[in-house]
Amino acid sequence: MKNSIKAVLMALGLVVFTGPGSVWAALEDTVSVTIRIQSLSVTIAEATFDFGAAQLNQSVVSTALNVTNDGNVQERFALRANNTGTNPWTMSNTNGAHTAVLYALFRADAEGTPATGLFAVNTDTVPVNSKEVPNGGNDASPFCDSAACDGENVAAAGPRDLHLMVLTPLSETSTAGTVQTMYVTITALVD
Repeated sequence: MKNSIKAVLMALGLVVFTGPGSVWAALEDTVSVTIRIQSLSVTIAEATFDFGAAQLNQSVVSTALNVTNDGNVQERFALRANNTGTNPWTMSNTNGAHTAVLYALFRADAEGTPATGLFAVNTDTVPVNSKEVPNGGNDASPFCDSAACDGENVAAAGPRDLHLMVLTPLSETSTAGTVQTMYVTITALVD
């Protein structure tokens, strides 16, 4: 009997609380959750670049190499160089006998070829076999000559012009007239 009374009272309570004009909060709801897999990718349009002939102890600047963030997130670019293979030159921060220096600058698209004086010793020197990452948007940053042109904050599909400068060795006897090959690797990193 007590159970019957409880059931009747509960039913009346539901009628009272669910009658016309009553508002009930939803007992459940659903949210749609999506995720996009991050894709880091960088493309260099040119497979090779030829500086041409140069004198000893001479700086030679490349025309623009077209670099594009073809990933789907903002990136920053790291650089490293190596001279593996048949290249007898050593690469370093200063040139010397059989030793060359490779510099790099990222510039905004179509800014033109930088003068040799815009490449900063050490700051813009491409390290050998280890990545150098731009660390800010000013002249003290690696690989940049202005606040808005470096290899940082590169939007998806964003282009950058990469200019290289080679400072040839002070002296070279064993390889005079021989073509020297250096390799530059650009790595896309999460910005």
